Amino acid sequence: MFHSEMMQNHDRREPLPSEVKLFLLQFEPALNLSFYLFRQPQ
Repeated sequence: MFHSEMMQNHDRREPLPSEVKLFLLQFEPALNLSFYLFRQPQ
């Protein structure tokens, strides 16, 4: 019960949970690098 209330309050405060933001920030450079390498002619 307490956890669901916490999640609702969190959703009202910001659109994305901080954990998701950290996850995306952690993997964005790797994704950009792989995309860049993938576009290079072999």
